[in-house]
Amino acid sequence: MLEDKLEDWSYKKAIFRYGMPCVKDRVSLGTVSREEYNELLSYLGRENEIPDDLILKHFKLVVDSVDGADGEAVDSYFMGEHNHKIHKKEGDYSFYPEAFCKLCVSRDAVVLRKLDGDKYVVEYSNERSAVSGEYLGFDIKKGKEVRIHRGHIVRKL
Repeated sequence: MLEDKLEDWSYKKAIFRYGMPCVKDRVSLGTVSREEYNELLSYLGRENEIPDDLILKHFKLVVDSVDGADGEAVDSYFMGEHNHKIHKKEGDYSFYPEAFCKLCVSRDAVVLRKLDGDKYVVEYSNERSAVSGEYLGFDIKKGKEVRIHRGHIVRKL
């Protein structure tokens, strides 16, 4: 079936999907404007067209941390070094409350059901959580394995 087809998992798409929830948080903090966020969001579905200067402006920490130039390298960073920094409370994570840090951990989950709009219920480590699929551009079916970061599905596995 078409929904089971593997999606293109490019470097820019991976950075976009992992990074957009954080950019959204930075809008709330006032460090990114609503206009900048909307400009990035306009690339949903055509992430490979995001200009390099926008990638560097909003995702420089990730670009500098990822060892490689494909989506798998971005995954490897988030599932490895990124999560390690959170668990060790390194860098900015030393200032954040535990609940915030827990949300930042990248992890694999299973979709239990779809809610209204782009919301889903997923399960991981015997916990259930509502997450968003707003940066996907497609629906995920019940039972599918996904990767989540910052309360958002970043990819279907």
